[in-house]
Amino acid sequence: MSSTFKTRFAPSPNGYLHLGHALSALTVWRAAYDAGGTALLRIDDIDQSRARDEFEEAIFADLHWLGLSWPQPVRKQSDHLKAYRAALQALTEKGLTYPCFCTRRDLKTDEYGHYAGTCRTLDAAVQTQHLNEGKKPAIRLNAARALATLPKPARYMDSGRMVSCGDQPLEDIILARRDIGGSYILSCGVDDAAQGITHVIRGQDIQAMTATQVLLQHILDLPTPVYVHHPLLTDANQQKLSKSKGSKSLRDLRAEGQSAAEVRARLGFS
Repeated sequence: MSSTFKTRFAPSPNGYLHLGHALSALTVWRAAYDAGGTALLRIDDIDQSRARDEFEEAIFADLHWLGLSWPQPVRKQSDHLKAYRAALQALTEKGLTYPCFCTRRDLKTDEYGHYAGTCRTLDAAVQTQHLNEGKKPAIRLNAARALATLPKPARYMDSGRMVSCGDQPLEDIILARRDIGGSYILSCGVDDAAQGITHVIRGQDIQAMTATQVLLQHILDLPTPVYVHHPLLTDANQQKLSKSKGSKSLRDLRAEGQSAAEVRARLGFS
């Protein structure tokens, strides 16, 4: 048993929680309980164009309904934009970022489905021309250059096995979009460090980005948590449950008369 074990559940308030979120939350709280540690709730609302107060309030209500509680205060990303900007500036000062002017129509990907680096080699004159034309770039990480700056391999534990960043597909991820001052991967790394998170427990759909996230942590001299990626819930078509696809929400199940105990049992938690 370890009181130093600290994990978190960090939903985005851009829709109502569904069974997939419930599975992840219950997995997080069970792991903390089993380790004698702490589970935090964090609100990942960096995308203010989609965040809504009613969805945030619903997150609290749904988790309380499931029987979960957490320490206060709850950290909200919208309160820490300065920290994300500072991290982005540090990466830029190290020469590890570049402006990307690609639109969705322009976007090309490599064999892994990752951004192919179209704007990575744009010379300064072309960049200036785009800026003078009023084009607002996103800021991307130069992942290969970042990896090359590390004095030793960046290794991390993922779902029970030791992994090296250099052996995984790395992506020139967007660090800041035209309308958002920080990306999910960048802001989460800063938040996890600030909150002393020792274990990140989340769905397998995010596993592919972990190597790039760990790379950022090493470059920014942030601690690397242990990662655990659990299987996803899927629908009848074997597609993961999703807010965007209209998966039935916990509040819908509650309105239909299902109890929290029934939902927990359905997900394998007594």
